[in-house]
Amino acid sequence: MDCLLKILKHAMCAARRTKLLPVFFLAAGISAADAEITLPRIFSDSMVLQRDQNNRIWGLSTGKRITIKIADYYRSCDVENGRWETVLPALESSNEPTEILIMEDGKLAGKISDVLVGEVWIAGGEADMAFPLKKEKSFGAEKGASLQNPIRVFRQPKKDASAIMRFNSDPSARWINSSRENMGEFSAVAYLFAKDISTRLGVAVGIVEADDEAGSGMICWLAQDDAKKARPYREHMESIAGKKLPDIQMPGYLYNAKIAPISGYGARGFIWYQGGSDTADTMGEAFRLKFERLVNSWRKYWHNEGMPFLFVQLPSSGSKQNWADAREQQRRAENNLDEAYMACAIDTGEESKTASKDNSSIAHRLALIAFDQVYGIDGIVSYSPTFDSMMYNGTKAEIFIDYRTSSLKVAEPLRGFEILAGGKWKAAKAKVMSENSIEVENDSDERIDGVRYLWKSWAKPDACVFDSTSLPMKPFIHYRR
Repeated sequence: MDCLLKILKHAMCAARRTKLLPVFFLAAGISAADAEITLPRIFSDSMVLQRDQNNRIWGLSTGKRITIKIADYYRSCDVENGRWETVLPALESSNEPTEILIMEDGKLAGKISDVLVGEVWIAGGEADMAFPLKKEKSFGAEKGASLQNPIRVFRQPKKDASAIMRFNSDPSARWINSSRENMGEFSAVAYLFAKDISTRLGVAVGIVEADDEAGSGMICWLAQDDAKKARPYREHMESIAGKKLPDIQMPGYLYNAKIAPISGYGARGFIWYQGGSDTADTMGEAFRLKFERLVNSWRKYWHNEGMPFLFVQLPSSGSKQNWADAREQQRRAENNLDEAYMACAIDTGEESKTASKDNSSIAHRLALIAFDQVYGIDGIVSYSPTFDSMMYNGTKAEIFIDYRTSSLKVAEPLRGFEILAGGKWKAAKAKVMSENSIEVENDSDERIDGVRYLWKSWAKPDACVFDSTSLPMKPFIHYRR
């Protein structure tokens, strides 16, 4: 809340200096007549409200009292120090457009048109989340398909960063209705996720894009005060000292431009696809601490400490050398955080490029998690097979696997398993022992002191254990105690 007050104070001062409040109002996509009131651009024509929950709405005004009307409901609040905020009532989903009327001191000051009520998700990350649908392998089919329910996207420009916290998004930011003409520019993962959600739930879906291109580390997406609370922050600042970096790589700059103006907007949860940039200078626990700080901070910005956070484990990549450890840190973060769920993507990715052109599996797995963990739909399996326990027996070790479907599917020959023997890791022979266990064996007489699976950046060809719905087993590492 303190951060929001700082933003609002800065915006009011700037607006008074330039006498541009009416222009800001119009730029937000609202009709107005001599109104001195400002709304963030996310509150504009064609917006989607989150169904079945109260939704915050806020802005600036030179008046004394603001009244909001939607459907048959009225909400009023006083203007304090130029700032106002109120809460819209919980509404049922509806694909029938409605409008929001804004009154200042009893006079109509503006109108937001073509408002739908459905499911809203915040989509964050770097190049993987920003990867456009038009480059997706399935784009031709997606472009020719018809939507049963509307999908709308609040688009913010790429490479937009700021040294100071903004009250409003970039002037080009706006809500866009999905159509064959414009859908190609949307985030592929976010759009395909939204399509699954809208089809299954039968509602309109709004996606708020909060992504950027490659190079944006997690610290860039945090308010600087929060970034400094992450233990690896000092090391990060030391690593960039004296370097001239693009704005999108500066701590806090992407938060200032893209998160501060929208934080608190009503949404069901977050989907997040990022992490590659942080593997360059962050290893081990530091990676996990950064990510956990990001999750907790974004929840704080949205005033909901239990807001679902769905994220993608780093996929296979031939261009990186230390992604195996980062994946392990993501897995540990999932275990440490409540209401945080990880989609395994080890069987996806590109050997020569970081960004994959086939994101349909990833989007679908995120949607499965949403259906299972967030919406509580019966009969949905979103849990990838996971290492459960290990039994060591000299030169052999038996891996026990936890899975939630009827059976495991194992592609022969088994591969991707390694054992630690004599202080060195080496490939291991593996065979299925039972419906939930696999045995690895050392071909020498040295005892096994550890086992790992798919512990490499480029692991896609060796992914060989799946459940009956084709969810891959997560990579793991385990040491004898």
